[in-house]
Amino acid sequence: MADTGGGGNSSYSVARLLAHPSLQAWNNGTLNKFPHGRLLLIGGDLAYPNPPAYTYENRFFRPFEDALPPPSWYNEDHIATNKLELPVGVSELKQLRIRVRTC
Repeated sequence: MADTGGGGNSSYSVARLLAHPSLQAWNNGTLNKFPHGRLLLIGGDLAYPNPPAYTYENRFFRPFEDALPPPSWYNEDHIATNKLELPVGVSELKQLRIRVRTC
């Protein structure tokens, strides 16, 4: 999914289609049925470096939640919207050593 449009209505329309259990499309007189996907790759405006969290909230999460409410096991605390900014001189994430602190 990429570049769904410049507003909530177009994003919602695409999200609603993706929420269906399957999609049907005609091709040369034959009706093809496509099952619900198991993976969603997202490109476009949300893929650019470091958008603010409210951009994810308004342009991505809300249209999808409106189209298909999240499952009961969904936990908002498990969603990460802040991407790591690589230091000057580091071109790949694998070059960066990160210390993880546990609680």
